[in-house]
Amino acid sequence: MFRSISDISSEADSESRWIIEELTGKKFEYLIVENPLVELTDQQVNEIITKRVKERIPLQYIFHKAFFYGFELYVDDRVLIPRGDTEVIVEYTIKNFQARHLRWLDLATGSGAIAIALDKFLGGDGFASDHSLDALIVARQNALRHHCNFVLLASDLLFSFKENTFDLIVSNPPYVGEKEKNTLPPEVCYEPQRALFGGHEGFEMTEKILSEALRVLVPGGSIIIETSPGSFEKLRKRGIMELFHFQRELFDLSGELRGLHLIKRN
Repeated sequence: MFRSISDISSEADSESRWIIEELTGKKFEYLIVENPLVELTDQQVNEIITKRVKERIPLQYIFHKAFFYGFELYVDDRVLIPRGDTEVIVEYTIKNFQARHLRWLDLATGSGAIAIALDKFLGGDGFASDHSLDALIVARQNALRHHCNFVLLASDLLFSFKENTFDLIVSNPPYVGEKEKNTLPPEVCYEPQRALFGGHEGFEMTEKILSEALRVLVPGGSIIIETSPGSFEKLRKRGIMELFHFQRELFDLSGELRGLHLIKRN
């Protein structure tokens, strides 16, 4: 029987600090330095601990809050929780395309995390799409909160878009294999299944996206897409990436492959 956050999480310290900050409304550093008198009831603490430890609900869903690229976002179980590793994709995109005015798409936007960062730091004519109307409701809430100008659209992958529409597509699609479901932490299983699983092996949805991107991108247009080492190897063996100019592999802070930059041939 799990009794504390340290029993279930490798980030117990940071999670505990977050709980304290949410319940007190004060930054943890302030509480340490100023040592103000703060009253917390056992009921308040126990409710959070029960949800997190016993039910294994992620704190992001408990507090309806996540942070991505410096932005605070509303999240719930209608959308995938934005991960810090995805910021590598955003950072690369902004660094390499900031000087150009582009028509871009955040495909499978979920909470709108990537689109918000691109809207604020890349500019251009932005669009964000998702198959899930529930996800688009969450993305709209976040876009309004941060006064963004991108257009939100419902679309099943890229099927709703015409030929030669975008200069740039950025996407964090589902790429976990359904065969891996029983190996995932319970917290992950709270997230929307269609936003997690990219097919039985995991690469299948990414392959569809790349195939459709050849139609939707302008000649010389780029797709920057998050993936995993396993999906990358399967895609490489199937030959889909040979239809593009292979620009670069992107790695996260731990040195693991996190994304790909591919360019449509002229």
